[in-house]
Amino acid sequence: GIRRSGTMISITTSRFATGITAMMTITLAAASENTAIVPYTYLNSEAIQTITLELPRKYPNFVEVDSSQNLYGLPSAGTDQDCLFDNSANGCANWIITIYDRIKHNVSESAQTFHELPEVLLSGALHGDERVGPTTVIEVARLLLEAAQCESYVLDNVDEHKSCQLELQRKGVDDRTRRWLARLVATRRIIIIPSANALGYYRNQREEDGIDPNRDFPFDLQDFSRCMQTVAARTLNEVFRDHLIQLSFTFHAGMEAIGYEWGAPSHEEPSPDDKAQNILASRFSWYGGKVDQRTYPFGDMNSLVYPVNGGMEDWAYAASWDKSHTRPCDPKTYNGYTQDRTIYEDGTLRTFNMLVETSDSKEPPIEELGSNEDLFSPDGAGNGHVSRNIRLSLLAFDAVQPYVTLTGVNGSDILDIDAVPHLQRTLEKCSHAVQVSNSDAVEVEWTVGGAFDVDETNLVYGARKDMEDSNIMYCTTQPDPQQLDTWIDRIINIKSGKGNNKGSTIQFTVSQKGRTRWHERGSSPLSQLPIRDGAFPSDPVFRTSIDLSSFQEGDEIVIFAMATVDSSWNSSNSAPQSHIVNARTNTTWRFTNVAGMTIQGRVRWLSPPITLTVGGYLEEVADPSKSITQYTQNETSTYSDSGASHLVSIIHLLLIGVIGSAVFLVLRRRTLLSKQRSRGNSGTSRRNGTGYASGKHNIMVELETLPLGMNSHE
Repeated sequence: GIRRSGTMISITTSRFATGITAMMTITLAAASENTAIVPYTYLNSEAIQTITLELPRKYPNFVEVDSSQNLYGLPSAGTDQDCLFDNSANGCANWIITIYDRIKHNVSESAQTFHELPEVLLSGALHGDERVGPTTVIEVARLLLEAAQCESYVLDNVDEHKSCQLELQRKGVDDRTRRWLARLVATRRIIIIPSANALGYYRNQREEDGIDPNRDFPFDLQDFSRCMQTVAARTLNEVFRDHLIQLSFTFHAGMEAIGYEWGAPSHEEPSPDDKAQNILASRFSWYGGKVDQRTYPFGDMNSLVYPVNGGMEDWAYAASWDKSHTRPCDPKTYNGYTQDRTIYEDGTLRTFNMLVETSDSKEPPIEELGSNEDLFSPDGAGNGHVSRNIRLSLLAFDAVQPYVTLTGVNGSDILDIDAVPHLQRTLEKCSHAVQVSNSDAVEVEWTVGGAFDVDETNLVYGARKDMEDSNIMYCTTQPDPQQLDTWIDRIINIKSGKGNNKGSTIQFTVSQKGRTRWHERGSSPLSQLPIRDGAFPSDPVFRTSIDLSSFQEGDEIVIFAMATVDSSWNSSNSAPQSHIVNARTNTTWRFTNVAGMTIQGRVRWLSPPITLTVGGYLEEVADPSKSITQYTQNETSTYSDSGASHLVSIIHLLLIGVIGSAVFLVLRRRTLLSKQRSRGNSGTSRRNGTGYASGKHNIMVELETLPLGMNSHE
């Protein structure tokens, strides 16, 4: 196969191969000419509306678009002389973009996953003259949706998948990054309000008709008739009431900073979630990279920026639990706003709502916005005010919820079903056959994401009959945390000689520790695959062998990976009050709002399972060269019109020669081994096209099959 990452091409066979072609890395300087470097430019109100309304037509399975006027019956700010391009309102409409996988998480067919999706919000502009945010959030939406749509074609349209894959590579999105972006869309709900202060953005004014929207929220006020006066504040209020948002950015300008709670005059002490807020802000600062030789300063808003009354940030963080500083609003503007709409459930407002002051200038020069060059690297050549905040947003989407993924068995890659849009988690979807081989042990690889510290991770495996009798054999959702804890305690008791014999096939591997890609010291354990300069950080790769000697031919063995993460977030003297901390550290934490949106706290996170089937020797040797050559031809076609085409052609011929030689050696070795077996050497090792078979067992791994022409590294 061929793995292309910008200017780096790594050519490999499937990981069954010997060292001859296990990893050939060739740097193609000419290939960089193929990357289309696109500078970012400001989007005005009309452009934002045009792009926003085009999204559901272009990506109908991934996005919903509506206005707060239509959704919530809110008025429009402005007059018939404002936003003349907008025929939907007498004034300026407030658009809301909601991105999620509408097929995988269909509310009528997959109600539980629909309601349990972790939610993140981006607010582009509360102050209309602070111009970086709206362009940033629109570019984030376009990037996510293009990647998700492309990856969805892997299921049933390989030609289209290849085409869009090459187009994304031309834009600087390599295969690994594309799959990551698609995972974010497939496993989260992302709400984007390009310009909450739509009128102010259109007029290029800070306020909405003379009222500052970021002093218009019911928190730490003296006069509660002076809140929810603006359509901007009411729009955000309705969105928060409809969802359970764990993490949010509100983009501003006038300085450079990432601020978190507290930012209110009544709170001089650190917030109960200060430790986790500081960790997140520090990593946002790092991943944003340097503009004008500076990374974003970060800290609590009282110290770093200044305290305000009625600010959105503290309201979204604390109005559900700090009841002494909030009361219902009673505004008189726009014919009033009923008080019940600012009476909040206990779980509504517990959000890490971070202030991002994007730039010293409220409208920095266009040449300082950056480009898509090396977009996913904090040290990228194209870094600027828009590109750095695209990265901040992507990190927020990833970090909102931990995840664990099995990635390989005996060197064969496993398709991550969570990362493929439209592919639903079901028991049936967890079981498709790909063959690898071993005797008494199998090596399994996995990774952990959406977190920072991996406090403990290991594999749990056992006979399917024992797993199905447990409370953890879920493929659609994470298991109930209390039931999972009870099950683990029962297995531990059995292994220590207590309890009955039921479930005795279930085993736990030795626990490991590590760090994810977002940790300040980098990921650990490190992957063995090279990652080019300019790419986003690599995931950790955990490895261990599982003992199969006690299983018999025909047994089905289910394997999960399990992890606990970020326990230090809940180690302060004050009990954390936010959803994002408790959702990963507190199994008793559970909130459901009136719309059914649910957050369930967990400590242990499980991967989707795979199933190994213990079998006999394989009778056929697969021909790896066919699929590898086909994939190579498809991949290298992108260079046909570039200065690199001749070099790629030479590499292609060399690759075919190397693979042909390898296949010849494999087949010759098989012939010799077959002769030895015919003489009675039944224990002699032999190769097949996907791994090694020797001694006692061949192992069949049940997982998602890859479409024809798709390499295992794809």
